[in-house]
Parts: sequence; C-alpha cells; structure tokens
Amino acid sequence: MIFHRIIKNDLSLLKTYNNKAGINSFFVLYFVGCREQFKKSLRFSAILTLILILLYFFSPVNGYTILLSLSNICLAVSPAILGFTLAGYSIIINVADKEILALLKRTKLKNDISMYQRLYTTFVAMLLSMFCTLLIGSVTKLLISLNLGCTCTCEFFIIIIDIVNGIWFALETFLLLYSIFSVKDLISNLYSLGQVSKNK
Repeated sequence: MIFHRIIKNDLSLLKTYNNKAGINSFFVLYFVGCREQFKKSLRFSAILTLILILLYFFSPVNGYTILLSLSNICLAVSPAILGFTLAGYSIIINVADKEILALLKRTKLKNDISMYQRLYTTFVAMLLSMFCTLLIGSVTKLLISLNLGCTCTCEFFIIIIDIVNGIWFALETFLLLYSIFSVKDLISNLYSLGQVSKNK
C-alpha cells in the first residue's frame, strides 16, 4: 500500500512518482518530498489543538456555542487565507520570467525534488487544507442552525454527545490551525524565489 510506504517515509517512492500526475503523486511529493515543511505545520497545529481541547473541556460555555464560534472563525479566516495564497502564487508565476522558472525546475532540494515542485506541491496542500476547513466550518454551522436538540436526559447519552462534540471541535480546530500555519510555506517559497532571482 502506498500510504503505508508514505508513513514509513520510503524515499524510493519519489523516483516512481516524481514525474507522474494524479493524487498519489501529490501525496508522495508532499508527505515524502516536502516532509520537513509538513512536519513543522503538523507539530505546531497539533500542540495548539491539544491546548485548545483542554480549554474546551474545562470551559463552562456550552459546546454548541463554542462550535458555532469556531465555525464562524473558519468561515471568516479561510477566505482571507485563500486570497492571500492565490495572490502569492500568482505573484510567483507572473513575476518570474522563463529563465527563473527554468532555474527553479533545475534547482534540486533535499529528497531530490526541484524547488518548482516544492512550490506548487505546498500550494496545492494549502488549498486542500483550506477547502477542508471551509467544508467542515460550513457543515458545522448548518448542523447547529438546524437546532437538532435532544430531550434525552440519559447521562450516558449526554457523555457520548459531549465526546462527539469534542472530537468535532478537535478536527475543526486542527484544520483551521494547519491552514494558518501552512501560510509560512508560501512565505518561505516566496523568499526562496527571491534568492534564486538574485543569484541567477
């Protein structure tokens, strides 16, 4: 299985999928070729998510109210990040001349992927994370607006609902934070482009 090899960081996958199209190629390039950038965003997002989960369970505020506030933040922040991302990428593509783009494609980084591959791979990863954030935020807000309240007073059922809300909160929080932290990859790539342009 390809995902098992990705988790094990099998570098031989890069030789197989380096010049291929498709979702499997993206997964290999991002999770293996751009592993350092992925791990940094994952680490920061996971730590902050754990902290916010603790605050969530100790908060006296109703879980639905917290989820509604979080979904509002997702729906407000994600479009702004998306606009920033698209603007940054368009600057990279439009400002860079053919000579610079050719140099980006020739410049090899760690794990033998080109700077150009890292540029568009991290860009696609940011778009995917923001798409998931917008989707989860929209679904959460819709479900809460349906007001699907339950009059059941069974203590076990209430505990299950609280756990489900907590898991949903963790998922939504992680996606939002990952989208935010992935912006640093775009900033890093913009800086790299500047350095390559300077030294061409």
